[in-house]
Amino acid sequence: MMLARKTRRPGFVNAVELIFVLPIVIITFIVIVQFSQILAAEARLCGASREGARVAASGGNTRQIRKAVHSCLLPREHKMVQIETNALESDGGPKSVPPGTEVVVRVSVATKDIVPSTLLSCFFDKNVLVGQTVMRKE
Repeated sequence: MMLARKTRRPGFVNAVELIFVLPIVIITFIVIVQFSQILAAEARLCGASREGARVAASGGNTRQIRKAVHSCLLPREHKMVQIETNALESDGGPKSVPPGTEVVVRVSVATKDIVPSTLLSCFFDKNVLVGQTVMRKE
C-alpha cells in the first residue's frame, strides 16, 4: 500500500505570511516611534516651562525667561514655541508683585511642528503640546 505524499511548499507559505504580517509590523513600529517623539517633546516643554518659571519667579525679564526656556529645547524648536507668562509687564520687564504670588509660565507648540507628518498626523494635526509650570514669587 502506497501512502500519498504531501508536497509542501514552505517558501510559498512563508512569503504569504510575510505579505500579511510585515505591513502590520511596520505600521506598529512607526506609531511607536511617533508616540515616543511626542512624549519626548512634551517632556522638553515641561522642563522648559519649569526653567522659565524658576527665572520668572526670581524676577527675570523677558530675555532671561526666553533664554532659560530655550536652554531646554532643541535648536530647531526655538522659533516654533510660544512662551506666555503673567510675570512680565507689557514692556517686557518683570512685574512688581508681592512675594507669594503665583507665577505661571506656559510653553506651547503645535504638534505638527514637532513630529514629522506620517501616520499620526491625522490625529495630531490641530493639537498643541503644552508645558505649564506654576511657582510662587520669591
